Formats: sequence, structure tokens, C-alpha cells
Amino acid sequence: MVQFPEAGEFHLRVAEMPSENDRILPNVVWSPVDLNPSPLYEIVFTVLLVNGIMTYLGNVAYDFFYSYCVQHLIVQFVILKELLRNITDGIMDDSSDVEKFNSKYFQDTVMERLKICAEHHSRLLKYGKNIESFCSLVLVPQLVLTYAALVVNGFMLSTDRSDISKTIALFNLSFTTFIQLVQFAIPSSQLNAQSISVLDALYGSKWYLFNARLKKACTFMMMNGQEGIVVKAGGTTRIDNPLLVDMLQKVFSAVTLLRALIGVDGNTAK
Repeated sequence: MVQFPEAGEFHLRVAEMPSENDRILPNVVWSPVDLNPSPLYEIVFTVLLVNGIMTYLGNVAYDFFYSYCVQHLIVQFVILKELLRNITDGIMDDSSDVEKFNSKYFQDTVMERLKICAEHHSRLLKYGKNIESFCSLVLVPQLVLTYAALVVNGFMLSTDRSDISKTIALFNLSFTTFIQLVQFAIPSSQLNAQSISVLDALYGSKWYLFNARLKKACTFMMMNGQEGIVVKAGGTTRIDNPLLVDMLQKVFSAVTLLRALIGVDGNTAK
């Protein structure tokens, strides 16, 4: 039978650190055998070092690849919006609006430019959908592990702060874990805002000078991009700025609930 400690009897248990006689490994591990003798020590040291490097490079490579793709797409949307806002520039600038509206040359020239912009817009949306698919499954464990790490570390920090070095280590771990989620959420929010703002650029492109054919093309373009690009974890949870606030609120609620269930009072933390 599992027994929970009484109120005020909660204690944190930490793993035993290597003694002075133990040879140092890249990270602390548990082993049923003595790892100090050679060549076992050298083999374990190499395996742990290579595993740590590959894990680090894997995380860094994925995060930077995501950041590069999103920032590149954001810049492309900015360029597209400038093209749409200035789509009539240089075409019969000295003519009146009535002359432009009735001019076949003006309408055909704007249509050619709009076709280029529409094709560019379609490719950007396809690029964005590929990013959504690329991140959908990967971000599910990212969210779960971030939440779990913040709850556990937050609970430990709220119950025992007697060891300054341990407190600093837990705080740094929590901060870096949250920053990794920030690295996904903020660019995702910027990407969504830029992809939707294309509609505003279309509205500001002097559409009142366009004939029915041009207005119909603009309408289709607006319908195609009205949802924008939304990066979601598992296809359900939006990765954006509000998620960061929601995550912190849920972490604080979970830590408070754990303290209440285990019976940790405010005098436990030192």
C-alpha cells in the first residue's frame, strides 16, 4: 500500500553524488557495476559524451531550422504586402481614376501583376502548411515535457530553497525550458499576424479602380488566405503568445494543487 507523508513530513530526496574517488563522467548516471576501472570508464565516458552532443545538436538544429523557416516566410509575406499595396504604381500615373477604370491597358497590366502576387501568395501558404505539418507531432511532446518540467521544478523550488546552488540550477533549468517554448510561440504568432495582414494589403491596393474581373480575383485571393497560417501542436493546440500565459497559469495552479494534496505549508520552504 502506498502511504503519503503526513502534513509537515514531506522531504525531498536527491540522488547521491559521486565521491571523491569516483572518476568524473559527462553527466551523473546510475549503474549496477563500478564504472571506474579501465577500459569500462573510457567506453562509458565516450558513449555519454557522444549521446550528449547528438542530443544537443538535434535540439539546436531543429529549433534553428524552425526559426529560419518561419522568419523567411515572414519576410516573404512582408514583401508580398508591399507589392499588393503598390500594385497600381507606375501605371497611367498622370491619368484620372475614371480613365484608369475605363482603360483596358490599366486593367490588363494590373491583372498581370495580380497573377504574380496570387501565385506568390499561394506558394507561401503551401510553404506555411508544410511548416504546420512539420511541427504538428513534434510539438506535442514539447508541450507535455515543458509543462511537466515547469510543474516539477516549480514544486521543488516552492518547498525547499535551503540549498542555493540547487535552487539556482532548478531556476535556470525552468527558465531555459520555458524559453525553448517561447522560441516556438513568438515566431508563430508573428507568422500568423503577417499571413492574415495580406488581406489588409489587398484592401489598401486601390481596389476601387479595378473592374469586375480584377475584383473577383482579389476576392478569391482573400478567401484563400483568410485563415492565415497557424502552427498547432497535434493539430489542436495553437502555438502562440496566449499559450505562454496559459501555460504559466496552469503551472502555478498545478504547483498549488500539489502543495495542498501533499500537505506542504508555507513554512516548509526555506
